[in-house]
Amino acid sequence: IVEDSERYALECANEGIPYDLEFPFTTAKGKRIWIRTIAQAEKENDKVVNGTGNIMDITKQVQARKALRESEKRFRNLYEAMPLGYQSLDADGRILDVNDTWLGMLGYIREEVMGRWFGNFLHPEEEKNLMENFTRFIEAGEIREIEYKMLCKDGSLVVISFDGRVGYDENMQFKQTHCILKDITKRVQVDEEIKQRTEDLALINTLNAAINHGDSLPEVIQQVSGEMERIFSCLASTLYLLSEDKNYLILQKINLPPKIKKGIEKIIGTSIPEVTLPLKKESLTQKLLKDGKPRLINDPEEIQAWMLEVTNTPKLPENLRRGLKTLIPKIYKLIGVRSVITIPLILD
Repeated sequence: IVEDSERYALECANEGIPYDLEFPFTTAKGKRIWIRTIAQAEKENDKVVNGTGNIMDITKQVQARKALRESEKRFRNLYEAMPLGYQSLDADGRILDVNDTWLGMLGYIREEVMGRWFGNFLHPEEEKNLMENFTRFIEAGEIREIEYKMLCKDGSLVVISFDGRVGYDENMQFKQTHCILKDITKRVQVDEEIKQRTEDLALINTLNAAINHGDSLPEVIQQVSGEMERIFSCLASTLYLLSEDKNYLILQKINLPPKIKKGIEKIIGTSIPEVTLPLKKESLTQKLLKDGKPRLINDPEEIQAWMLEVTNTPKLPENLRRGLKTLIPKIYKLIGVRSVITIPLILD
């Protein structure tokens, strides 16, 4: 080290090459310290005419860096062994490190995740939440119980809860994040099941109250439609009843915003017709009814296929039937529907 410092000093004096060095040094009293020496030269006509420099005792800084490295090593040993997931992100949200539990949780290998943007592993609808939460995280220095839907390598989804703190360098500038991940998918599923049962009970109570009160069928239908819109916060609801011969579903009520209803009638050139859906074998309507369970449909093609089944209603004039089949994509776009929830209500 001494030989290196002498070489750099000569290069600075003879060639004007500046240097910035750190090395251990023993004082005249035999004390071992670390010093930092900086020097630069002044030139005239390509010749060194003067030089300036200084020497600083940086023992405390070196000791602090050593302590930080040892702390990080202990921390790494800890998070590698723990059963919870761990991840570290840089200021741009790119992955600096993950532990084996994180990899096992999502089904990836280390080479597939290092350096990638964390948002690539989230469900697309989470991107806005990530941007907002990450900004608040860096500003506040910590997060608690932030939840994201994450994408596993096999395409499945898991719900992950995050707790984290920001790590800083010796100058208290942002260095990286440190987050602990917990898979709460099962807990969320249980919560959703409880919520669903509560909503089912509310719907059943509405039906029972209407029936016990002696309400007419139109009044019962009105109450059920309103309750479904409240429970699911949906744009509109429709209610069908099974015909006595069990071959059709007959539309009883359709709650559409006036603007959308008017737009549909403008597209088809007439008022919305009376709808009777034949329960044909292998039709989507038949499958939904036979399954007997609530179902969420969010595939655009499947939603439009179901809308297309409306054109099979027997009372629809043939010319209107043919026209409707070609207008389904336009009606779908007008409504702006992104998902449909079907709920078979089976009363013994």
